[in-house]
Amino acid sequence: MRNIVVVKGISGSGKSSRVFQIIKFLEHLGCEFEDFMYLNNESKNRNIGILCKDLNILFFGKKYGYENGVERWQGYDSVTGAFLKAS
Repeated sequence: MRNIVVVKGISGSGKSSRVFQIIKFLEHLGCEFEDFMYLNNESKNRNIGILCKDLNILFFGKKYGYENGVERWQGYDSVTGAFLKAS
């Protein structure tokens, strides 16, 4: 059985922040993540998210930041370029 979780809300409402909090919580519990790659139309592997094999969950997006030790998460917007279209 597969499940899909969609986090919806208006721009700036904290969707990516909440997803990142879930990721950090799962890391705290000991779950391990690995980059999830997609082979696009240009035959190039693109990172489109991270996979938690322990729970069979794929998070679309990427970590960024690291200024002053602060990590952030960018959600679906960071992935659309891998598919060569915006929607």
